[in-house]
Amino acid sequence: MDREAPDPWGNSQLIDTLVRLGLLLGLLFWCALLLAPFLSTMIWGVIIAVTLFPAHEKLSVVLKGRSRLSALLLVLTCSLVLLVPGYYFASSSVDGIEALGAFMEHGKLVIPPPPEQISEWPLVGAWVFDTWAAASANLEDVLLLHQDELTAAGRWLLGTLGRLGMALVQFLAAILVAGLLLSSSTSAGRMAAGAYQRVAGDRGPELMQMTALTMRNVAVGILGVALLQAGAATIGLFIAGIPGAGILGFICLILAVVQVGMFPVVVPVAMYAFVSMEPVHATLLVVWLALVGLLDNVLKPILMGRGARVPMLVVFLGAIGGLILSGLIGLFVGAVVLSLGYRLVVEWIGGE
Repeated sequence: MDREAPDPWGNSQLIDTLVRLGLLLGLLFWCALLLAPFLSTMIWGVIIAVTLFPAHEKLSVVLKGRSRLSALLLVLTCSLVLLVPGYYFASSSVDGIEALGAFMEHGKLVIPPPPEQISEWPLVGAWVFDTWAAASANLEDVLLLHQDELTAAGRWLLGTLGRLGMALVQFLAAILVAGLLLSSSTSAGRMAAGAYQRVAGDRGPELMQMTALTMRNVAVGILGVALLQAGAATIGLFIAGIPGAGILGFICLILAVVQVGMFPVVVPVAMYAFVSMEPVHATLLVVWLALVGLLDNVLKPILMGRGARVPMLVVFLGAIGGLILSGLIGLFVGAVVLSLGYRLVVEWIGGE
């Protein structure tokens, strides 16, 4: 007589295990839902904390081991670096819009006729000259003619300013998160090391060090160089007396971060400079902007490959791919993921 097959569901131990696993997955899913609104801010906080950790260590030594004071000073410094340019950009934008509106309302906005040499510019000279001349003769007709385009541009500008404001608030919150992580850097480091050890075993410390180094290299090599270029360009524009120098400098920063370069700003500024300034002064400004625009070609390969066991090209491709895929935060996530993948492939192949 055949024996009856055992009923797997009759095993209470299996049922207990499945119930516990289900409860654990449910708890993790619930935690993920609760943290989802803050995920981007938390990731930025980790990136900032990892980038600032070497400075935090040195400052803690200077302050005789007062880690919390060091973290507080770094948080205040980063907040000022973020708030001062943000306030200047916002105030200059609002003042410019209000002044333009007041001029147009009272009919005081007068556009001078274009210089004759503009018509000699290649490709766009004739169009720029005709449009400028028409606006100088009757601005209202030109505005009515391009009403739809101007309305769309205004909506885009307002939306962009709103998104920039939200990004500023998010970065301030991320700086606070970074300060909390830095103030408890010892325990946070132990938790991170434990997580890497669980995932990668004996290779955990090496991968953890590579992750931190990649984040710092991307922060300095892309964001740091972009800030340097934008700051130097803004100083040159201010000294030359170019209108809207602050806004143009901010545009240079955005273009440098997304790896487009300063060319879209330099070209119209150069045209304006040669029309409205002395030739020597205009030439000096253009040469300065050109040198500033080439800085990233020199500094980026040095800074992004510094101390890493991953080729600079891998880090750069990961950063740019992440930027295209996930926005600004993808600069870091993409670089780290591709660097880790590169190291795993190298280990699997068995040779450098």
